[in-house]
Amino acid sequence: MRVDEKNILEVCLGDFITFSENHRDPCLEFRQLMAKLQDIIPEKEVEYVLSEIFKNPSIKPLARGLKAFSKSFRYDFFVSHSHLDGSWVDKTFLRHLESKFDESDVAFRGCIADRDFTPGISVLDNILAAIGESNKVILVISESFVSSNWCQYEADQAVIRSLKSKDDNCVIPVLLEDCDIPDKIAHLNYVNLSNDTDFKREFRRLKLALMQDDK
Repeated sequence: MRVDEKNILEVCLGDFITFSENHRDPCLEFRQLMAKLQDIIPEKEVEYVLSEIFKNPSIKPLARGLKAFSKSFRYDFFVSHSHLDGSWVDKTFLRHLESKFDESDVAFRGCIADRDFTPGISVLDNILAAIGESNKVILVISESFVSSNWCQYEADQAVIRSLKSKDDNCVIPVLLEDCDIPDKIAHLNYVNLSNDTDFKREFRRLKLALMQDDK
């Protein structure tokens, strides 16, 4: 983050804390903050700063995805990721997908190994069950994902399921960092959440893909 962006963000966070202490409606807080941001920084930078604030765990969502949005599956998505990316998946990725931050937003119900796998059942059986019970399979692509045998097994099973169902879109690659995408999923359009992209726009694309009707 550039120094000027860091300073702007610190000012914005300070204002947000003040808003939070005096208002109960988070949507109102964001509208007020947006108006203030537009007076301080160029429009191009507004979404970047808001996306950084949006990741802040102190901001309370309106609702969480306790029930799947999908009609035919237990989960809306299963996340395959390297354990080295676990902190980002837990604190940022799942929080965005499983939370509703305004009335036009959607909260989904996800499945991840550490939280949702059934104790006493083999890892392989848990993976197969999670993929079968999820409407979509999200692959968080990073260098550590590419080098992980478990992640490659999960990717293989997701591709096999897509071939059986003839639904390529049940597998959604999410690029966390620049790396070589495995050949088996290289033909799929991916969501780019690497550092140099528009986080808010790309997350909107991902949520729209998760909202597509069950096959």
